[in-house]
Amino acid sequence: MESDGLMPADKNAWLELLKTDSDGFFAAAKQVHFRETLDLTGLDFSGLDLSGAPRRRRWDLSGSNLTGCRVNVSHLVTCRLQDTILDGIEGDDDLDDLHQIAALWSGQEGWSAWRSENEPSVLIGANLSGIDLRGFDLTNVSLSRSLLEGADFRGATLVGMGLTMTSLGGARFDGCSLTRVDLTSATLVQTNFEGAALSLCRMDKAEMSGANAQAATFDGCVAKALTGTGINLSRSSHVKTVMTSAVLPESRWDGAKLESVFLEQSDLSGASFVGADVAGADFRGAQGLNLEGAHHAESAKV
Repeated sequence: MESDGLMPADKNAWLELLKTDSDGFFAAAKQVHFRETLDLTGLDFSGLDLSGAPRRRRWDLSGSNLTGCRVNVSHLVTCRLQDTILDGIEGDDDLDDLHQIAALWSGQEGWSAWRSENEPSVLIGANLSGIDLRGFDLTNVSLSRSLLEGADFRGATLVGMGLTMTSLGGARFDGCSLTRVDLTSATLVQTNFEGAALSLCRMDKAEMSGANAQAATFDGCVAKALTGTGINLSRSSHVKTVMTSAVLPESRWDGAKLESVFLEQSDLSGASFVGADVAGADFRGAQGLNLEGAHHAESAKV
């Protein structure tokens, strides 16, 4: 973060500025670029007024104490709130979304207890980066446009989830079963889907550079205009998978089973299909296609 003479030097200086000059605090916070995250972790904001927080500014409030604070709810739901104390906060809007976020951070048992008495709402723009969701029941949970980089979904129940335009770089879905999960326009860079089973999922316009989907199964999935360099789909299995107009240079499909997969008009420059069964696959109009070493290449549509 660059200083213009008004920017606090560290997080403790930010807290002191809020206590002594709240208008100056919010003016300085507004100068932080919306793609940067302001580190306000582990601070005691208890009883302070945070309602002037600028929208579209990311704050990490993990481990901070917000007891009795007045808050801008629409801003606070976009902050990272791991282990944040939210007791007695006040805001002009409903606090239900904040309670749901706190439940997600509280662990599997805490989430299950909260969910037994509450219906999950649609969360938009939540910052849940690095969250451990192993074993959670996330049926019909929607986290669109949220930050979930490095999240761990292993063993979670993933049915009907909404993850459109969500950032999931480095997230772990290895070994997971995903059914009717909407990943449209999601960022899946370096995401791990190894051994995962995806059924009836949407992945249109998702970005999957460097993703690992070895031995994953795709059944009835639609991923039109999927993009990504170097995706590893070795030994994956595909049934009625629509990937038309995909841009997948340097992708690896070695040993994959491509039964009724549709890759028409796709960019497959540098892609490897050694040992892949391409019988019934549709590659018509694909660019850079090289089926050397593939099985049943004569039965593929090219």
